[in-house]
Amino acid sequence: MKGLGDALKIIFEKIGAFFDLFDLSFFVSGAACIGAALFWLHLTGTYVVAKVPDTLVILALVLASYVVGLICFAAFRAVRVWALKLRSGSDHKQLLRQAMEAHGLGGEVPFTRFHDSDADLTHLYTRLWAEVRESKDVVESYGLLRRYWVLSATCDGLAAALCVWAYVLLASSLGLGMTASPVPVQMGLLAALALLMALVAGREAGRFTIYQVFELVSTVSYMRDKEQAATDDEEQRLQRLLKQEEALSTIPRRPSSSSSSSTSSQK
Repeated sequence: MKGLGDALKIIFEKIGAFFDLFDLSFFVSGAACIGAALFWLHLTGTYVVAKVPDTLVILALVLASYVVGLICFAAFRAVRVWALKLRSGSDHKQLLRQAMEAHGLGGEVPFTRFHDSDADLTHLYTRLWAEVRESKDVVESYGLLRRYWVLSATCDGLAAALCVWAYVLLASSLGLGMTASPVPVQMGLLAALALLMALVAGREAGRFTIYQVFELVSTVSYMRDKEQAATDDEEQRLQRLLKQEEALSTIPRRPSSSSSSSTSSQK
């Protein structure tokens, strides 16, 4: 039974590694964006007839969903970071430095080598991830950090896909490049709703990024505190042993039986 359990564990680890390579969050936004493109083709009366087996069409759509999802994520993440810098003059990297100072990690080695420039804060962010990733004591926190990253990436990609949907619906409402929709008002309302949902998704992506930064710094702080507590406990244990040895050294030793017998014979 133990061998079977180990074998199943290895299989699940391989499956998990496969899905780590192909992050499922990109499929969500990619499929939504391709759905908007297919809806556009439907509205324009364009039909694509592919003389290939259905299996290849499905595989092509799956691959296209992943690639388009990557593009959606990268595009909206760049726009969101640019908008954040434009609005507040800083991005989440400065928040990382503030969190480090709040937990008292700013003055600790090896974090003192990283300064407040964008490049140094990027290196600091990567170093913190390495600290958590290589520690076996914070596996649950590492999983939570990855979940925050996936949720943020999913929201970024969905925001981009919803912007595409908003454009398609608005174009249908105004008759841009296609025959005007018989229900332009409804299409316009749907476009406004899609744009509102895109803004909400972008806001959630930023919120998950903030949670990720806080959790990352808190986890590293916990690791450092735990190591310091273990060091303090070891020092206290050594101090107790030294005190015990000092106390034992002050106790007068009892004479041995051989020395007692020799003393009696001399008498």
